Amino acid sequence: MKCVMLRHRIALLVFCVLLVTGSFSSTLAYALHLRSAAYRESAERRLSVLLNMPVDIGRIRPLSFSSSRFENIRTWLPGRSLQVFACDHALWRQTGREADATYALDLRDGWLLVGTGSWGRSEYNAILASGLGHDFASLRLREIHLENLDFRWDHPSFQLSARGAGGVILLDDDGIGTAALRSRQLNDHSSSEPIHIHARFVPGAGVHFEEVVLDVPRIPLSSLGLDTLLRGPVTAGTFAGRVTYRQADEQRLSLTGDVSGGRLDELTRQVIGGPFGGRMDVTLDEASFVGRRLAALRFHGRLEDVCLHDLIPAFRANGGTGRLRLDVAQCEYVDGQIRRFSAGGEAEGLPLAAITDYLGYGRVTGSVDLRIHSLLVDNDHLRAADIDL
Repeated sequence: MKCVMLRHRIALLVFCVLLVTGSFSSTLAYALHLRSAAYRESAERRLSVLLNMPVDIGRIRPLSFSSSRFENIRTWLPGRSLQVFACDHALWRQTGREADATYALDLRDGWLLVGTGSWGRSEYNAILASGLGHDFASLRLREIHLENLDFRWDHPSFQLSARGAGGVILLDDDGIGTAALRSRQLNDHSSSEPIHIHARFVPGAGVHFEEVVLDVPRIPLSSLGLDTLLRGPVTAGTFAGRVTYRQADEQRLSLTGDVSGGRLDELTRQVIGGPFGGRMDVTLDEASFVGRRLAALRFHGRLEDVCLHDLIPAFRANGGTGRLRLDVAQCEYVDGQIRRFSAGGEAEGLPLAAITDYLGYGRVTGSVDLRIHSLLVDNDHLRAADIDL
């Protein structure tokens, strides 16, 4: 009897050892498979098909059955014509319960190129439709966390680069993405205060950015990368406020905020009759560009050293000089027309000879000082003026 029980116990022990050993062996074999070159190459192929872009992975380190760490990821445009993404560390992890599991992706130490000035429309479409255009909802990917990533977006109308950015991208059940990022460097300008970047994009075929918003502290105007829109370089002035880009709205770029020390000749090249000489310290209620065309300009504030012969070109032919200071209560310029302009101001030492020659009713020598109590322009017509000479 004792021999029978002993045999049963020995058999049970052997069974348990085999069960544990088998489980451990299969787990070890699976872990080794995940670390193998074959698995890495298989993952590269699957990701390349998923993104429709060549993908290289340096190493895969399994952390559990539901999470893995990817190292040295590189992504290229189709045909490997240009590298557009690099990341030293990426962690794919499960969030939520197994029954309705969702996933998160952590990206750290890398860069993303959304476009360059030399790209054509087809290349922009390729990266947007490939990388961001995927149906994230099918992957059950809900969060993308970013740390120390550099972004570069050279749109045909503007430039945007942010270094060392961090933040999170949230994806809803339909795969629509909402990003909230922060950086202390915009277009190679370092800021002591963070620059906040908010974006909303819709992936899938024909992906588009519904809105990209930059909330910026006071930075040089030159750091906004608007030379293409303003048809020339910007060298002076600072800006603090918001920059908004909407792709769905005819690719509209809008600025609202404060401009200090800006040069009028650099900022008014698109205004009919411009550029105008002078300086500006104003609050932009709206400056909107559709494509590369100035669609609307609304502001109030002070214009200094405005050249009179810029406002009245014929005055230049008569040797006219003189500069104005204008305190603008309201300016509304839409589609090439001054809808409304209301201002006061003053000018000193205007040459009477040039003024009377321009008027054509004889000549008076000397100079004149002006004090403009009110000046009202409505739909490109002077409606009222209260001026002391």
